[in-house]
Amino acid sequence: SPVEKGKQFEEYHNGKEAQNIRPPATKKMKPHDTKFSPVSKKMENTSASKETAAPEKKADSPTSQFVVAMSDPSLSAEDRVVMRSISELKRCLSASKQLPSSDTRGYCSDVSKFQIPLRHYNPLKDLHRFIVQNVTTIVKGRDKAGARDSKRRMYGFLPGQRARLLGAGIKLQTFGERSNHEHQNLIQNACINLEPKHNKSDKKGHGSLLDCVKNVTAPALTWDALEAVTKHIQPLVPDSHRPYVCMDHLIAVQPNLPDGVPYQSLHMEYPRHDGFGVVIVILALFGDASKVIVASDNDNDANNPVKGMKLSFSLRSGEGYVLSGESRHFCRHGVLCDKAAEIQNIKEAARVKSPRKTLILRYGLHS
Repeated sequence: SPVEKGKQFEEYHNGKEAQNIRPPATKKMKPHDTKFSPVSKKMENTSASKETAAPEKKADSPTSQFVVAMSDPSLSAEDRVVMRSISELKRCLSASKQLPSSDTRGYCSDVSKFQIPLRHYNPLKDLHRFIVQNVTTIVKGRDKAGARDSKRRMYGFLPGQRARLLGAGIKLQTFGERSNHEHQNLIQNACINLEPKHNKSDKKGHGSLLDCVKNVTAPALTWDALEAVTKHIQPLVPDSHRPYVCMDHLIAVQPNLPDGVPYQSLHMEYPRHDGFGVVIVILALFGDASKVIVASDNDNDANNPVKGMKLSFSLRSGEGYVLSGESRHFCRHGVLCDKAAEIQNIKEAARVKSPRKTLILRYGLHS
């Protein structure tokens, strides 16, 4: 009866008398039916073939692949950090809600993907190259796990915005990792001022930190492209954060050069450090397609409004996405290129080379 079956189900899952559970008895067929019926003969042959067939091999999970990879005693500490990051990305990717390739709105209103306006795509690529060429020193940092940062980070500040950032007391350093001395080196050597025409107005009031400021005249089409993207993303941002999405609040443009690394580990953008910006826009300008993963940072916090959220979407060159509101303040995000995502073996995935490069627009400052 259904009641008895329900009791058996509970006993099985509670670990009580599981060995006593037996499948229900079936009716026995008459001798002449099993001996002479062609249908029964066909069924017997089919069941025999199923018994002799090799069991279907299931793909190893990211967790089991990670355990196997980490058992190699020849791995260096940095290799282990890399594989731990890729394994976490793969686990989140497999457990995430896959969003449509054309529009990511609807599941989390604070994450939106968009197409970069075609006429401004090449000027933005030129801006990326322009900042890289003009930065005199490229500073590499270290992430919280202790491994060398795979990104080469640099900043192009819009007119007057570097002085504004320093005045707000924001430190351009990885959260909890760099000293104030290194912050000064970064602000001097890995940053430039973008100007529509050469001027030195940004030097007022900040002494030695701005003595080595490099003011450069950005290409003419740069300003049109930045203004067009800013207007394009305004409808994608929640009403509470929309006032920050304007040229007056565009603080800096940040090129990222991962140097062929196929991933970016899940990370938070700390607003009072190098992850500044109330609204953050990431533009994919070079390289192959990637998977973007956005995941809740602390699922143990009862006050987390996006507790348990995991979503992912594909990002190709010529596309971008916006992080604001809940997705910006309560979530981590990371990137795994498609080639590495398709490879099950974590060691092999870590060896993949990806030419992807992005440009980040940072709007507004936190107090």
